[in-house]
Amino acid sequence: MKHYLLVSMACFFLLAASGCVAPRYSKPVYRSTPAPAPVRKHTRRQTRKPFEQPATNRSVPQVGRQQLPRPANKAVANFSSQADRQMNQGKLKAAAQTLERGLRIAPKDALLWSKLARVRLLQRRYAQARSLATKSNSLARGNRALVRQNQQTIEQAR
Repeated sequence: MKHYLLVSMACFFLLAASGCVAPRYSKPVYRSTPAPAPVRKHTRRQTRKPFEQPATNRSVPQVGRQQLPRPANKAVANFSSQADRQMNQGKLKAAAQTLERGLRIAPKDALLWSKLARVRLLQRRYAQARSLATKSNSLARGNRALVRQNQQTIEQAR
């Protein structure tokens, strides 16, 4: 029995000692990377061509009378005309939703902000109508007709 006890203790110490030994060390593997491409410097100076106005057959609008801008994006133009139809039918909530969808596509379109301000005015949400008309004015870029329409909306909302 002594012999059995002695063998089991030896096995125990061997197992305990094997846990204290560090794992085998292997040399690190170095991989070479390609050298970066040389930086090219332009020696010639690039010149720009002067701005040329494209020739068009469109008539020039009258100076005294400025029209409201049209949306540049075709989808936004569709939303704008659809909202006009809905407003004419008295569907103000649907018109507001249509204009908001258009604004997700073109958030800097001053005309859409102005139309939404008009809808909010018709819905008697005066504070929001003033805020939206002011936003439209900030994006109008000097379009007097649109600024005038927004000022009317702001005055009516007071």
